[in-house]
Amino acid sequence: MPAYPGVSNLTSVMKILVVDDSAMMRSVIKSTLASYGSGKQIEVVEAVNGQEALDKLASESIDLVLLDWQMPVVDGLSFVKQVRGSGKDVPIVMVTSVTDKEKVLEAGKAGVNTYIEKPVRGSVLWENIQEFLH
Repeated sequence: MPAYPGVSNLTSVMKILVVDDSAMMRSVIKSTLASYGSGKQIEVVEAVNGQEALDKLASESIDLVLLDWQMPVVDGLSFVKQVRGSGKDVPIVMVTSVTDKEKVLEAGKAGVNTYIEKPVRGSVLWENIQEFLH
């Protein structure tokens, strides 16, 4: 519990859920967060598909989701719709190779906070998640 009600603990660990079926992509994102996030306390939680991510979101306190679109079992867009449909307002950043304008607009309407195209440079990823870090 924070020392002052309503004020978050500034030294708390920020949990970021990285959801991608590619182990290499999860590793790249994890490395980027470690490199650019020095000085911040970040814990990365990984999921290989949307269903695993939904399970982790239900059982853990997640502060930010970095999400691929194209995955088996439950894809990224379905994940977003389920999360937003449940009333959760966790920030969701779509990190994907899907670049069709209609799809990007669909993701935004579903509740994605920010959309980043793959391949993603570390500096671009870091720049785009700054507003969600505490």
